[in-house]
Amino acid sequence: MSIGALASGALITTLGAKPLVWLCGAWLLTLALLTTANRAVRQAPPAGTTPQQKAISTAETENMAS
Repeated sequence: MSIGALASGALITTLGAKPLVWLCGAWLLTLALLTTANRAVRQAPPAGTTPQQKAISTAETENMAS
């Protein structure tokens, strides 16, 4: 945490507060768009499930639809 505080202080001193906020916002937006475009992330099972649980829930969903 101390390294982050030093780095953020140096960046604010170098760039200024407003440009740094815009830069960080642009970076977070880029990460969000890249993550959304990643098929492996979009098709990942819900957190905390095992592959076997995913297969069971998929089979249950298919049975309900038919």
